[in-house]
Amino acid sequence: MTATTLFANGTILTLDPACPQATALAVRDGRIAAVGSAAALASARGPADHVVDLGGATVLPGFVDAHNHFAIAALEGFWAECRTPPCATIADLQAALRAAARDTPPGEWVRGFGYHHAALAERRHPTRHELDEAVPDRPVFLLHFSHHQGVANSKALAAAVSRLLSHPEEARAMGERGRRHVLAECTWGKTAERVEGILREVLAER
Repeated sequence: MTATTLFANGTILTLDPACPQATALAVRDGRIAAVGSAAALASARGPADHVVDLGGATVLPGFVDAHNHFAIAALEGFWAECRTPPCATIADLQAALRAAARDTPPGEWVRGFGYHHAALAERRHPTRHELDEAVPDRPVFLLHFSHHQGVANSKALAAAVSRLLSHPEEARAMGERGRRHVLAECTWGKTAERVEGILREVLAER
């Protein structure tokens, strides 16, 4: 064997039960060609091979992460299953949220996850009014399968505005665009413009 690059004088963790640890690693054409002792691999070296002294460092296999969020995955075990499929329509999403509400203690939020707007029969996101129809008496949040967007009902949006007013540091962190995105859906009591005005006054005082 002619190795292009020999990594020696290290701890090579292979995750192979037959050879869990080695001291040298040979790489050729961008691929691992061999692992073993430095002596064994050095005996197969060619005159033009490059040697890298690891100085006792540890080498681990490359990890391929498909962008996972373990904390979110754990939380989803407690959320309503709203993937598309099995939920094929907005009515299916509403039914799933109603069922979740029946199993959720009074006053607690109802949370669902996994819907894909483009895969629904309606080819759109559900509206807050449709979530209100499903669960009118408590906050509801439905998380998109991408984890980058979601839909909230009126109770949840009211809770968000209340949170912004009582925690100005969070309102500031959201930025004006983020606040307006929330307030644009708020039509109860004080208008969105009035709430934004109050927020501006609170932020100016801090």
